[in-house]
Amino acid sequence: MELSISIARVMGPLLVIVSLGLLLNMKRYQSLISDFFKNEALIFLSSFIALAVGLILVMKHNYWVASWEVLVTVLSWIILLKGALAILFPEQTMEFAKSMKSKSMLTFWAFVDLIIGGALIYISYSIG
Repeated sequence: MELSISIARVMGPLLVIVSLGLLLNMKRYQSLISDFFKNEALIFLSSFIALAVGLILVMKHNYWVASWEVLVTVLSWIILLKGALAILFPEQTMEFAKSMKSKSMLTFWAFVDLIIGGALIYISYSIG
């Protein structure tokens, strides 16, 4: 459980800070996302990093249990799959990602991340 708490204490604030930044600076991040998709090397590098981080997280934390710890496992697998799919299918991934950059989609996912991040912060600091 100590590993789950440590990972949640990193993932939680990361998700909260990024989602709040996105919600508070929507136009700036929409522009940033547009610029990001113009640079294939940057897309590859970020995909490679996501793949590496996802592999490490899944290797160290792959707990399929009926508790809050499974949230860390699911997020780890999402990171891994996102990185792998972006490297294996770059064109399809770019098209999908471009369709997700509308203000309504970014707002939706920012709120999802905010809720998940907030839950991870609350759980990890209330248990540990």
